Amino acid sequence: MKKLLCKMICCLLVTISLVSVGCNILEKGESGALVVADKQIDVQGVTIYGENHFELPLVVTLEAVGCVVEWTDEENATVTWNGQKYTLNISEDRRCFSKVGDDTINYLLAAPGSTNYHFKPIENDVIIDNLTFRLILREMMGIPANLYADCESLTVYVEILHTAEEE
Repeated sequence: MKKLLCKMICCLLVTISLVSVGCNILEKGESGALVVADKQIDVQGVTIYGENHFELPLVVTLEAVGCVVEWTDEENATVTWNGQKYTLNISEDRRCFSKVGDDTINYLLAAPGSTNYHFKPIENDVIIDNLTFRLILREMMGIPANLYADCESLTVYVEILHTAEEE
């Protein structure tokens, strides 16, 4: 229970800090490009509203980070990162992304305080908002990453940070 409460507080703090950062808002959103770990990813579904408000495809981006995604049917997949397995369901009514063996936290639900939550299933993927994606990468999977959009070039960047252990 204490662990769950700590994660919920962390989610709230990340959401508040990201929402409060000023940025140039593109009212209707603009289609954009995606760059993950300095590699251009050919993908549809990236929409930019501002530096800290954008949407991107979850599965394609996770694969670009280095995760292995194995689909069991049209809506369910197993995602593997660093030996840890996660379950993913992209159906509108059962949306779920959680660690195998620990389904107490579903990372595809709206984060507390989130004002930009987005979830749209597409073929073999789901478009989600950047706050949800950041929580999945950093808090759930432990992947140190920065996410931001460049409004001038209409590009979303996912930078994988190196830890002291890797250097």
